[in-house]
Amino acid sequence: MAAGILLAAVALIGAVACSAGGDQAPAMPTGSAAPAPGGSENQANDATRAAYGQANQGALTLVALGGLGTDKGVGDQVRGLAPDLTSQGQALLDRVKPAATAAGVALGDQL
Repeated sequence: MAAGILLAAVALIGAVACSAGGDQAPAMPTGSAAPAPGGSENQANDATRAAYGQANQGALTLVALGGLGTDKGVGDQVRGLAPDLTSQGQALLDRVKPAATAAGVALGDQL
């Protein structure tokens, strides 16, 4: 399941980046800056920001669930899967954060 989430997040980011129409994703406003009014370019920016945000939240969730399973897991299967969730979530974070930064999207470290 975690591997599927990882693959889906990477595929989503790749699809959004590929649909941007250039070699790199367009720069996006960060923080509380309001998006510029208007056309489809702004929608792509919003979609890209949303994709990076969802991938970041998914990765943070995997790390948190892995930590929870390690700390409080009752069954052997839970304790056995927990380190995999943590490492896969961290691997996703390690890929998403630099890609988002390169695209001009600021990501948080909180769920």
